[in-house]
Amino acid sequence: MKRCPRCLRAYHGNACARCAGKGVYAARLRNSHQWKQTSIRIRIERPACEDCGERISMECHHKIPADDRPDLFFDEMNIEALCVECHKRRHGK
Repeated sequence: MKRCPRCLRAYHGNACARCAGKGVYAARLRNSHQWKQTSIRIRIERPACEDCGERISMECHHKIPADDRPDLFFDEMNIEALCVECHKRRHGK
């Protein structure tokens, strides 16, 4: 028996029935050329973490998750530049 990484429920087979399909569209967006260009541009324009001011290992964070609002995926008002540690903290890791 496996545990779903998304909802932590136990499941049998290939995928959790509750979460199957969630995030698929967002994953496609994350792998797109447009996202790669957007991410690079945001990290160049905002070189410091918007939480702590650190300037190394920058990542992009969606304020409203892409799974909830994929229409806001490329909206720069919905994207923050965060260092790895602050990004992990935002996601509770």
